[in-house]
Amino acid sequence: MSDETVINCSSKSSNNDKTVINTGSSSGTVINSGSAFSAKLRTAVNTGNTGNSSAVAMRFSENDVIAGRYLVNRKINRNSGEADIFEVQDLQENNTVKALKLFRRKDAIKSDVLSRLMNIDSPYVAAFSDTGEINGFTYLVMPYYGKGSLASYIERGITFSPDEIRTLILPSVLGGLKAVHDAGIIHKDLKPANMMIADDESHIVLIDFGISSVADGGTMVVTQTGRSPFYSAPETATGLFWTGSDYYSLGISLYELNTGSTPYGNAEIEDVTRYALAQKIPYAEGFDPALKDLIDALTYRDISFRNDESNPNRR
Repeated sequence: MSDETVINCSSKSSNNDKTVINTGSSSGTVINSGSAFSAKLRTAVNTGNTGNSSAVAMRFSENDVIAGRYLVNRKINRNSGEADIFEVQDLQENNTVKALKLFRRKDAIKSDVLSRLMNIDSPYVAAFSDTGEINGFTYLVMPYYGKGSLASYIERGITFSPDEIRTLILPSVLGGLKAVHDAGIIHKDLKPANMMIADDESHIVLIDFGISSVADGGTMVVTQTGRSPFYSAPETATGLFWTGSDYYSLGISLYELNTGSTPYGNAEIEDVTRYALAQKIPYAEGFDPALKDLIDALTYRDISFRNDESNPNRR
């Protein structure tokens, strides 16, 4: 962990994990797994080939066997700067189709993050079934999510209403963040592209922990690892991350899922943090007030009062 410093802030930021969405059920947060989500997804245009591209160079080719177990079907042409992702068949599990993520640099994922990820048992976090190394490069094996990510629907011009966000997306993402934070992990790259639709279309699953960090209890992490500026909290521009940084990213993601773009999507990437610090998130006239209140709370910039549970001016 030579690139990170962990700061004990005696923070009770785990209270962020206690965000409650009123779903009309006295038993707590529930997922509406009825036909609404399936119907929503069926409005997407069927683009046929959603990921296969022979023009993309691969370290492994079709029909290669990785680690003596995983038969490569194809490379998944997903926008990932950190890894190559393959659709594979698990030869030791009745040729079950899975996704194998092979990182492009050695020691790309921290060992403490990896060990904690392997022990998370939540339907809202990708279940990593295997890990190993090939010539010093780490690979992870997880379920193959053929329905795609929420970002893939945004790219097709499909947005989600406030009610759909409240009932179909938020329960899953909040459940996933709680599981990740309870395991002492900060995701650090939460965005629609890392929110996958489960095969039964009943919920969302969080993926991509390649830049995640460990931060047990009330800690902050100072790290030089990458981030996605359009979704990142202002404090992360200085290398400072905490669980609340993930909730900021959630707020920006909700804005995009509802409107089709991030708040400062037209800005140059190096200017995004300046915009986030200098002005409030711009909302169009008629923007749903309840969703606006939630996004504003999730993206509150000043983290000075993060330890004061009674102070409303906190993220």
